[in-house]
Amino acid sequence: GQDERLTPYEALEVYTAGSAAASGDQDDKGRITVGRLADFTVLGQDPLHAEPDELAQIPVLSTWVGGRQVWHAG
Repeated sequence: GQDERLTPYEALEVYTAGSAAASGDQDDKGRITVGRLADFTVLGQDPLHAEPDELAQIPVLSTWVGGRQVWHAG
């Protein structure tokens, strides 16, 4: 039901920091802070302010692994 839904921020937190904690990698992954691995994607729109049915259409602009860009939209 509606009272059991996650907010967009909570969903992002579970997907990032929660996944890192579940795999035991919370000291290296899950948040963008000094000393962590810096694996992240740059999106064309803030998913926290998008309508739920628009999330799949948000373009990925670049992907970074270990602080290095490994892919970018052409």
